[in-house]
Amino acid sequence: MKPKAMHRMAMVCLAAASTVMGQEIKSIEQVGDQVRVEVLLPPSELEVSVDGGQNFTTEAEVPEAERTKVFMVPIDAAQKLVRLRSTIGGDGFGTEPLPLLEEGTFPAGASASPTEISLRDGNLVVRWDARAQVLKDDPALGGTFPLLMPFGVVLMDPTGRPGEFAGPLPAGEAQRLREELTAGLTRLQQLENGRVPQFAGREFKGDFPLPDPATVGEDVRLFPFSTRVDAEPVTAATARPVLGASSMVAPERSLMITDLSVVEDPDRTFDPCSGTGTPMGKWTFGFLMEQAANTPLTGVTASEMAQHWIQQFEAFNVINGDPVPDRGGAIQTSLIDKWNAKNIAEGNHPFDPVNAPFRLTAIVNRIDLREGSAYATGNAGELRFVFCAMDLDTCNAFPLTVIWEFGVPISGCANVRSYAQDWQALSDPGLFPFGPVFNTALEALTDISSLANADPGKPNGSALNQLRTNNFLGGPWTLREFKITGSTPTPNHLTEVVVAQTPAQGFQGSTTLVDYINTFETDILAGLHVVPALWPGASPFQAAKAEVPFPSFHWNGPGIANNDARHLFSAATCSGCHGGEASGSPSFPPGGVGSFPFVHVGQRNPGVEASLSNFLMGTNMPMPDPVSGVPRTFNDLLRREADLDFAANMPCFLVALAPRVAAPH
Repeated sequence: MKPKAMHRMAMVCLAAASTVMGQEIKSIEQVGDQVRVEVLLPPSELEVSVDGGQNFTTEAEVPEAERTKVFMVPIDAAQKLVRLRSTIGGDGFGTEPLPLLEEGTFPAGASASPTEISLRDGNLVVRWDARAQVLKDDPALGGTFPLLMPFGVVLMDPTGRPGEFAGPLPAGEAQRLREELTAGLTRLQQLENGRVPQFAGREFKGDFPLPDPATVGEDVRLFPFSTRVDAEPVTAATARPVLGASSMVAPERSLMITDLSVVEDPDRTFDPCSGTGTPMGKWTFGFLMEQAANTPLTGVTASEMAQHWIQQFEAFNVINGDPVPDRGGAIQTSLIDKWNAKNIAEGNHPFDPVNAPFRLTAIVNRIDLREGSAYATGNAGELRFVFCAMDLDTCNAFPLTVIWEFGVPISGCANVRSYAQDWQALSDPGLFPFGPVFNTALEALTDISSLANADPGKPNGSALNQLRTNNFLGGPWTLREFKITGSTPTPNHLTEVVVAQTPAQGFQGSTTLVDYINTFETDILAGLHVVPALWPGASPFQAAKAEVPFPSFHWNGPGIANNDARHLFSAATCSGCHGGEASGSPSFPPGGVGSFPFVHVGQRNPGVEASLSNFLMGTNMPMPDPVSGVPRTFNDLLRREADLDFAANMPCFLVALAPRVAAPH
């Protein structure tokens, strides 16, 4: 499923890519069984020559408001494309063709994941929790809307049950879908001994016993999976099976790659302290900065972008009313001064990223965050590069992590499945042994997202969603978020923004926090809430930085009605996830240089593999809920293993409809 609003996608994807001769498709938005296309026609001016010569001045021009036109296009075909075309002097100029819909796309207002999706009486049935605040008075859920599936368009009508819609499947399609589902279940029975992992949010709830594929009838609940459509009502406590074979995925090869043959690849990585490796290799911090700057397009050099980014750590700032103090000179003395000195000694720009003091610790496949997440905007999830800071004098790691989080610009179920299959193939050491063969295949996958112009619709043409930092240099432990800005005051640069899903630190224990969690309890339990910049009303609420003042930190306050809602809210924040809510302390391998709290991928010294957290590995579990003491078990790599196999091997209609992961981490 791709429930992100289509008009949002269009505004992002078209702003930079579809302007031809001043014409532009401004937005695409579903309205019932039609699509509203807003276009901007080419500019026209009346020019006058006062002296009768060639010196013309503009006398009048058509205002933009009059150049803006709206067209309504019916949705009656699965592959319908739209473009704007103008003819000038007999020559035609057209924008790039774009799809009206993408598979599994729900209406603009219904951008949240459904609670249940079923096949029932020859219909596809989708239900949202109508009590959720985000869905109240939503016009998109008030009438018919089209749902584009791999086999065609399904018109979804209200059933009369609050939040529920149903649409008839084409003749024979329901039977074909059941046959595909049965084949997928048969494969899982053979590979997983009839059991797959199940999760409530990110919490591991044990194994789910798969039914005999022969018992799958005409009616079946697809998400959360059950052969009974009248199974118990879905709640936050409902365990959701992940219909994938986790045993067919080696996480250290296909999901969380920390092997030294990768992170110290002499052809693709570089250590500016020891001088080993290849300067500006494909997986270096400097190369990623160079590609994100995209100088031929923006005029901004990688050195200028690097300078603007890192100097923000030593400057006081206020974002959304939340003050961000400087780091008291710790970044300046530990990183900037030594970086500048090394570059100047080599005759480079002081901030030339070739000597950026950051060491690669992991390459991470986050296909589980594919389109539909409030944090991830890539259709096939995200690709991440994790770096730790280093001392350019001693080569030792500093307690600062930088994560480049790229969207994966791949759309369409068949393409997403192919991408997933390529990642899963890396799990086979016979086909891809660690070393040159593995790294060549991995580079082909990372290039999709990391190269310049990977996503022409985003600022700088970069597929970067955001860059995050996790820093203890100078204290307190602080997480920040940066995005490439497409407009003033610092266009084309990495600029600090609010952090995802996290309120400002001052709201800890406050009545405002309690009121928010209680008001949005249904949304939080359903994984629908998005922490707003302003709440209540016009009051700043979202944080400019997320601080973890101590390892057991968690969000709480007197009067919270539902501790499960509190837990899910806290675990979705940057500070709660890296603090006491999800056990951020690294645990494997034991004794690694990163064996301290607050990170999920530890910092590392040369020749040492990075540690991974209990939350990822499922080690030292269960852990007690910090408020209720209820034992909770996390094993996020297990969830991602099953999900990768699901995306690579289950039928396209399931991959297209799969609910999103409701968290940024």
